Amino acid sequence: MKLKGLIDKLSFSLEELPAVILSQPKLMLSASHYRVQKLRKRQEVEAAFNRINSDAALKLREEGGKKTEAYIRQKCEILPEVIQAQAELDEAKVLEVWGKHLLDAYHERGSMIKALVQLMGAEAALEMKFIREEHLRMGGKELRRRVQAKYPGQEEDE
Repeated sequence: MKLKGLIDKLSFSLEELPAVILSQPKLMLSASHYRVQKLRKRQEVEAAFNRINSDAALKLREEGGKKTEAYIRQKCEILPEVIQAQAELDEAKVLEVWGKHLLDAYHERGSMIKALVQLMGAEAALEMKFIREEHLRMGGKELRRRVQAKYPGQEEDE
């Protein structure tokens, strides 16, 4: 799944909760795959950057003459191929962080879904308790009315 699709699916309404519960594992897995993909890409780009930088430094050393490491590092930093590789590495690092935050967001989404389900269960339990108590109360009134009808003139002791 693409990043945009994963981001779009993060939010949901309460009416969508049953479908959201069913889709959460698949989306979490997709977010995990995205994170791993970006981690591997960053590692690949970092290795390429190190190789390009090392090759450039080696060429400078092979030219001969006395050069300090600081001089070689400065010369390598301004080479176009090193600048390009650095830009690609920076972009890969940003996408890797995005992947980490996306996965964290899906962890939070899962926690939110769990909390909502628990809250709905608690609400349902309270509603059932209220209905039961109301039923018993109404049933008690009906029993009192029947007893009073069967035994007229008998008042409750107060």
